[in-house]
Amino acid sequence: MTISATIDLDEAARTGWDAVVVGAGPAGSVAARELSSRGLRTLLVDRKSFPRNKVCGACVNGRAVAALVQLGLDGILQRSHAVPLDRFRVQSCGRQVVVPLPGGVAVTRSALDAGLLEAAVEAGTEFLPDTSATLLDVSAGGSAREVKLVQSGHNRGKALVASAKVVLLADGVGNSSLQRHHQLQSQVAASSRIGFGGVVDINNYPESYESGTIYMAVAKEGYVGLVRVEGGSLNIAAALDPALMKGRTRQAEPIARILEESGFPAIDQLESASWSGTVPITRRSPRPAGRRVLMLGDAAGYVEPFTGEGICGAVCSGAAAARLVSRRLATWSDLVEREWQSRHRRLVGDRQHWCRWLARLARHPRAVRAAFATVSLFPWLVRPIVKHLNQPPGRLTEAVESRS
Repeated sequence: MTISATIDLDEAARTGWDAVVVGAGPAGSVAARELSSRGLRTLLVDRKSFPRNKVCGACVNGRAVAALVQLGLDGILQRSHAVPLDRFRVQSCGRQVVVPLPGGVAVTRSALDAGLLEAAVEAGTEFLPDTSATLLDVSAGGSAREVKLVQSGHNRGKALVASAKVVLLADGVGNSSLQRHHQLQSQVAASSRIGFGGVVDINNYPESYESGTIYMAVAKEGYVGLVRVEGGSLNIAAALDPALMKGRTRQAEPIARILEESGFPAIDQLESASWSGTVPITRRSPRPAGRRVLMLGDAAGYVEPFTGEGICGAVCSGAAAARLVSRRLATWSDLVEREWQSRHRRLVGDRQHWCRWLARLARHPRAVRAAFATVSLFPWLVRPIVKHLNQPPGRLTEAVESRS
């Protein structure tokens, strides 16, 4: 069911907002919900209508689940019939290693994002879909930031300007809202891969892809993650070298090729899935903040994520940004922006080192095979990594008790 707008563009432009949040993915919706829960007048805009799916591994790891519990949002996973996860199986050139990975769940982004968005609206957030946003300048007095809003759909092309004391950008790796502020845009890594994904119907893949297991096929030109989601369908998400996609007449051919090279069972109906691609995904942000602007989620920089780290970073950064804004909005200064840079680095940036290391390893099949041999002999070596991935975050909000 489509999630409707709660406000029209004209009223959004007339209103003086405490915060405008751009992007209604996990980071944006969590931030908007937390801001509204604290009594701040908040507008959430997204260029898409909801529900909508996205290229994503569909994994919510134990740390992200713990964050949602803290925020009182774990009911979304239950209502979405998220599939509990307990294993991570990686395979390359016919060799494999299986790692216990308890505490996480698999759920489609269409279900997760819609649930988080509905929670934000229930908390009092005003929502404006089918609306692209472009960050403009700080107001003359320096007390607000302006955002140009342009609608698509039946009001296609209509444009007005909204004003807010702070703007939170959670619009993904493309940084589409920063067209006029190139100094804030994330920088694409030279070795960046592109994302590619789709969902295969329950009747069109082998039963050997069991529920509760994350499968990862690794080859020199990329890797493919597969996991069963609610309803029994198979979610597929890949990070591929751009050259692998050039000149392909069959979209799913690179997926089939990597599965075959890795030794996973073939999936006959890959071409029947609805496939989507992304821009280059690995990016670094020069700084995740500007004058009355905070960046969070993928918009603040992106590393090829593993076992749900992307969603985990989005949820945690959304909650942390809202907490900082609610405390500092009345006395805003550039010190708040510096504080966000430090908090974001501790909360998300430091954990991305693990993902960078794994991404580099995945580009070298020989190194992957050597790692497999080592883990097979000494399985206890992976326990600190599993513990780190699933370690609950520190307290994300001071208002948890009042919501329980």
